[in-house]
Amino acid sequence: MKRFLVPLSKSDESDESVTSKKIRKSSTTISVNNRDIQNNIFDISQNVENGPNQPNITFPRRNIGGKQRAFNVLWYSKYEWLEYSKMRDSIFCFYCRHFTSDNSGYRDEVLIVNGYSDWKHIGNMLEKHNSSNIHKLSLEKYKSWISAKKTGSVATKLNTQLKEDILKNREIMKSLIRCVLYCGRQDIGLRGHRETNNYIDDNDDDNLKTHIDPFQNNGNFIELVKLLGLENDDFKTKLNTLPKNAKYTSKTIQNEILNVSCKVILKSIVKEIQNGSNFYSIIVDEAKDESNIEQMGICVRYISDNRINERFLGFLELKELHAKALADSIQLFLYSINLDIKNCIGQSYDGASVMSGTINAIHNTIGILEAIYSFQSCSSLRNSLFLESQEDSDKKLKIPQHCEIRWVSKYKGIHFFKIRFKSVIKALKECTLSKKSKEAAEARGLLNQFATFDNLLTIFCLDELLLCINSLSVYLQTKSTDLSKCITLIECTKDQIKSMRTENKFHDLYEKVIKSVEEISGEISIPVTEKRKKECIIKTYRLFCDKFYRTKSNGQHF
Repeated sequence: MKRFLVPLSKSDESDESVTSKKIRKSSTTISVNNRDIQNNIFDISQNVENGPNQPNITFPRRNIGGKQRAFNVLWYSKYEWLEYSKMRDSIFCFYCRHFTSDNSGYRDEVLIVNGYSDWKHIGNMLEKHNSSNIHKLSLEKYKSWISAKKTGSVATKLNTQLKEDILKNREIMKSLIRCVLYCGRQDIGLRGHRETNNYIDDNDDDNLKTHIDPFQNNGNFIELVKLLGLENDDFKTKLNTLPKNAKYTSKTIQNEILNVSCKVILKSIVKEIQNGSNFYSIIVDEAKDESNIEQMGICVRYISDNRINERFLGFLELKELHAKALADSIQLFLYSINLDIKNCIGQSYDGASVMSGTINAIHNTIGILEAIYSFQSCSSLRNSLFLESQEDSDKKLKIPQHCEIRWVSKYKGIHFFKIRFKSVIKALKECTLSKKSKEAAEARGLLNQFATFDNLLTIFCLDELLLCINSLSVYLQTKSTDLSKCITLIECTKDQIKSMRTENKFHDLYEKVIKSVEEISGEISIPVTEKRKKECIIKTYRLFCDKFYRTKSNGQHF
């Protein structure tokens, strides 16, 4: 981002050395997803400004070659580029870490990535590295960076014109940053299908020769910049005076503004936590994005100025989905943003997607309901048919969409099919008469699976249980949640679920299902209710209640 301080002419940028570009790139702050974070290295220099990390501590000893050996602090004075990681008990090269490019072929060098900890052969290793070509090149880049930093500072003080250019460019940059932040805050995309990086001045004759389509949409960001130019002549004039290779509207600059803004916001959230009570709780959920990459979203909940705040911290890409991998990823992320895990007093995880497949009956029923929703939602005619089938009801309802991770949506969906069971059967029957063979076949298959006594019984059981926990689920997600009320409501919910685990409660529920079946007038056959059959059904019902009860007892968040 520093390059926007001085506008470059076309010739200047073409003559700019590859070395200076690499120096400028490597001097930026390392992000959470970079190489060091992935390798669990947090206690060495994060940028060039910090200098090498050289702690003077009692270094741990290890048995190497039959002797207890450790790192010696005297190596710092002989090799000023050394830095030591307490987490890894290893040494790294400060120059090579920050001034070796990704495509140099040396990024797997041990003093750059993993560190070196063979204290028996450390002398030979350091001497060999100190005389290597990669190290010498990195040292020259570091010296060039120091020199350029000092020279630039002197030039800024001496050159009045340069000062004016810097101020002008900063004003332009502020407006561009506001445009990016506006798109981000409104949750709209920045880029278009075809995007011209240069701002178009409709009054410029040179632009007329480029034959740019005036009706072309260049994306929200570029179009917003154009709108600012129409409303503010001063901004348009300043932007058009910039050289064509330094307009600062490219996709790279847009992404850089978003990344820098993300870091600033993240730091402000962490500062607000630390200046407040310094205690917090985390809310974690994982899901796939559109590119089928597993991501884990982390939110934080804390008190600041006597007010409860919930803030989104970021996404983490997941390589593994078992409990240890998730826990390690969370701890590394919190460490990287300077939040002490010891001050985390609460954890909240979503278990609805796990619960839905725990019992086979529930899994099958929810699968059927999802299939019916998909069947009627992919055609406007079918959707209308399902609405018209509710003509005997006071109000026509749409089928709620099922969501794997939201208990509220589960309850809404189950309750709909309970109160509109007869209407759904009627609509599916109509679809079986369709002239489209595929549609008719799908409808027959769904009808055969849906219109069964077991399916209706499962829906009634789920409706009772989800109704019991729905108020708790809704309350736990409110911003004004009170801990004492939470505990009371959880205990009441647990007691209510516990009271449902009786044969009398199940018999009442069973009779309700039989009554509903009789109202359908022979659409569903009632099974023979011999003792063994009832015992199996009662066992399944108790299993429902037991699972929900154990979930509540463990304090799982919904």
